Amino acid sequence: MTFPDRLRRVHERAGFSLREAATKGGGAFTFAYLNKLLRGEHTPTLDMFVILARLYGTTVEYLRDGRVEVDLLAALIRDPQYRALGMVSPHERANGVALLAAITYPGHMRIDDQAAYLGLSEEEYRAQLHGRTPLTDDTLRGLARLTGVPVGWLRVGHWYWILPEDAQADWTAVAQVLAQVAKK
Repeated sequence: MTFPDRLRRVHERAGFSLREAATKGGGAFTFAYLNKLLRGEHTPTLDMFVILARLYGTTVEYLRDGRVEVDLLAALIRDPQYRALGMVSPHERANGVALLAAITYPGHMRIDDQAAYLGLSEEEYRAQLHGRTPLTDDTLRGLARLTGVPVGWLRVGHWYWILPEDAQADWTAVAQVLAQVAKK
């Protein structure tokens, strides 16, 4: 798939007309320029790739090179809502990460896209994410590769897979509790 193909794909998914896209682009480009990009008559600058990626809910790497992998690790670490995923079942954790990818990057990471990237049907992928069928190691490894989230965290959920300094703090707290129990 070429850049114009990828741009056309995310543009169609967004549901904007060319004029609406130009307006939403904040004046960074005209609808005529966007049309030329879609026809492959121009190659955007890096700054334009950034603007287009933001506009269409995708990444510069996807638009420029077709690279589908994203990095959701920072969002999982920063946001307490996502950190809570460490406490749920692997199915729920994988589903949460898949949904986060779909919401953050709707231009190229919808659930049907993820299934296709993993070589699964959408129905099979959803069944695994919702616990209707076993969550396979191949699916977990693929989701980890697509999202940058460690496969160990997807399997187990403990934050030491993501935050080694937190793991050390957790083990220190456990040792302190055990020492108190031993004194009693």
